[in-house]
Amino acid sequence: WAKNAGVSEDKISVIENAIDLQRFTKYEAKDMHACFKIPEGKKIGVMVGNLRYAKGLDLLIQACSTYESEDLPYFVIIGEEIEKDYLNFCRNLLRDLELSENFLFLGKQKYPISYIKGADFAVLPSRSESGPLVLIEYLACGTPFQAFEVGGISKMVKEHMPDSFAPPGNVEEFSKMFTKLLALPKTEIERLKDKQIQLAEMLFDIKNRIPMIIGIYEDILEKTI
Repeated sequence: WAKNAGVSEDKISVIENAIDLQRFTKYEAKDMHACFKIPEGKKIGVMVGNLRYAKGLDLLIQACSTYESEDLPYFVIIGEEIEKDYLNFCRNLLRDLELSENFLFLGKQKYPISYIKGADFAVLPSRSESGPLVLIEYLACGTPFQAFEVGGISKMVKEHMPDSFAPPGNVEEFSKMFTKLLALPKTEIERLKDKQIQLAEMLFDIKNRIPMIIGIYEDILEKTI
């Protein structure tokens, strides 16, 4: 973007997104089976994101339409209702496909991390993203996820976790990969959780960005003194 705007390349530095990972230790996992009276044998997924077309809730619904009702997990949807018409479209789609009972809409939540930690898995069906930062949160919570490969963070993570990303907008491939995620044995889930937490620390800890920021200022000082 800066280069296209006419900024000289020698004046451009890029520091990727990062967050404070220490804050994740403050939140306990929410017992969502108890909170929402979901049968203990059912898996629960979480989707965090404002409800608008770009976030692709309808794509997730389409991906779930191939499942038999007894095999379908429950989904807890967290996010502000930004586009009312789009949300109504999604609710109508759920009704037409007889999936409404499996999708719980909580609206905007002050502490979504507790829900992410309490879920069996997470989903990110976005059509487009600049980040997305919530993907770092999924990693930091150690919550296995399925996503479309959109945004810079997704591209970084896919290099280490290719099985967690479907091609953008490819609902059929998303559904296939999602089925594999749900079928993973407990030992593999635990291994995946550990890997995700390690990736979050390696790629997205804000402490690793601070030396980069200091380096930019030092470079500027050297050029101007």
